[in-house]
Amino acid sequence: SRRDLFVAAAAVLALLVPGWMIYSARKAEPGPARLTADPTAVPASSAVAPRKTIAVLPFANLSSDKENEYFAAGMYEEVVDSLTKIGGLRVISLSSLQPSKSDGDRNVRDIARDLGAGKIVEGSVRRSGNGVRVTVKLIDPETNQTLWTESYGEELTDSLTIQSNIAVAIAAALRANLAPTERTELARTVTANAVASSLYLKARGRLADLSDVRNYQQAESTLGAAIEADPNFALAHAWLSILHTLQFDWLGRSPEQLLLALRSAETALRLQPSLPEGQLAMGIYFSRGLRDSAQALPYLRRALAARPGDAEALSELASIQRREGNWTAAVDKFAIVAAANPYDARKQYQAANTYTYMRRYDDAWRILERAMSRMPENAQLKVLKGNLFLAWKNDLEPMREDFLTRLPTVTGEEIYLYQKIQMLLFERKFDEALVELRASKFQLMKGQAEYITRDGLEAEILTQAGRTGEARMLWKRVCRELAPLVAAGPGEAGIRMAYAIALAGTGEDADEAVREARTATLEVPVEKDAMNGPFYQAGLALVLLRANRVEEARQIVTLVRAIPSIYYDSMFNLSPAWDALRPAKP
Repeated sequence: SRRDLFVAAAAVLALLVPGWMIYSARKAEPGPARLTADPTAVPASSAVAPRKTIAVLPFANLSSDKENEYFAAGMYEEVVDSLTKIGGLRVISLSSLQPSKSDGDRNVRDIARDLGAGKIVEGSVRRSGNGVRVTVKLIDPETNQTLWTESYGEELTDSLTIQSNIAVAIAAALRANLAPTERTELARTVTANAVASSLYLKARGRLADLSDVRNYQQAESTLGAAIEADPNFALAHAWLSILHTLQFDWLGRSPEQLLLALRSAETALRLQPSLPEGQLAMGIYFSRGLRDSAQALPYLRRALAARPGDAEALSELASIQRREGNWTAAVDKFAIVAAANPYDARKQYQAANTYTYMRRYDDAWRILERAMSRMPENAQLKVLKGNLFLAWKNDLEPMREDFLTRLPTVTGEEIYLYQKIQMLLFERKFDEALVELRASKFQLMKGQAEYITRDGLEAEILTQAGRTGEARMLWKRVCRELAPLVAAGPGEAGIRMAYAIALAGTGEDADEAVREARTATLEVPVEKDAMNGPFYQAGLALVLLRANRVEEARQIVTLVRAIPSIYYDSMFNLSPAWDALRPAKP
């Protein structure tokens, strides 16, 4: 969802499959959900009475060692996870890595009203030597009175039992009845190894902020160390699986990452078959890794049944519905998750970005503007603001402002460079784009749908600059690089589309280029993948345009502009790649 790339959507399936025309006519409402049952239905144990809403403020780190910031953040995440297992509670989570103010600086009444919470939970974590002390209190925001408080001092070997004790005590203080299954889940033993427990909590703290890609690697190594300390630590295996799948989906689509994700999820469920996080890990693996919704759904439903307020499971269900074309149901779920996690930039991003794809720009800005007022320096939200204003108003200024301060670690070096070059191309600063690329270490960007090599990106810049002769030499080299990969067989539509664009760029065999592009679109049809399908239609439209089949390209672009898409209207409006579709200037 972070990749807004250089080809625009198009529906040549309109020429091949009549159903595509029907699909396109539906515009922002592509049809009913394909889920056979509501996976978010409230479990029977919590449907008896209205759920009590609590907001959990970030835990203060009272340890002298600042390295323990991530330990305290991990403890916070675990407490929130335990509370979400209680069906009678609606839990609003603030980012565990938000700066924690002192009691005197917190106006709990304003916080509660802002978040719609009836009660506030706040706490602190102090780690010293082999011990940890967590102090938690439940506050009535209207009176600022402490309704309940407790201090838990444990050895590190027992640090992962604290959060369950806290959750049970808060439920009792709020008179929220616990179902037997909820009590069993909260009493689950995870590890008795002090080293593994400490490392796991630090990794969870890292996982709370994935807007910086450095945290992926640090969380992965820390989880690996926790598993080395306790090979039977099912919870660590589950989160390691989730992390591998997210890295596969967002940072490169390495087959090795996907295999590691499967092995870790299988290990987690072998060790603890009913572990909700294990169910979640397997669901995410099938959903994001294999794009197999049918296999993902049972795992996600079991995860949500065990943890009714689980944001990750609900977000993944929303992602499936979005991919299936049920955009309204998906964005409704994303908005619920965003409201329950107001300081989680990734959750705000998911909701606002989905509204952007749907061209509901006012709704996207409503969520994003409020999120940025809470997290004004969050780099991920700044990236989205640039994309939103580009899509909404053809306005590049927020994107320019973003690149003045953005570090490559925010989205990854390849994506960072590609997005910067795309902005320069919109501004028609071709020489500057070439300088940026040639001075970089960029080699390959392999994402959810795209496959862009260094030579391919340089050839694209030269093509858009009108330097056709130079571009053709590079496009031929790209063809030689990609032809063996395409010949290996189906399954890599992104490589095939990149090959088709390269063939079109050589100017030698336009018909073959169009055939390859059509094949790629058929591998990822919009009807089966409403998120990535338009990307492949875009590639086909670009190939048709460069094959001088302008009217076919125009028809496709017209159709794709009528449906939700990651390819914004502004890209057709601004990119030099689409100049041939625009009226000539007088």
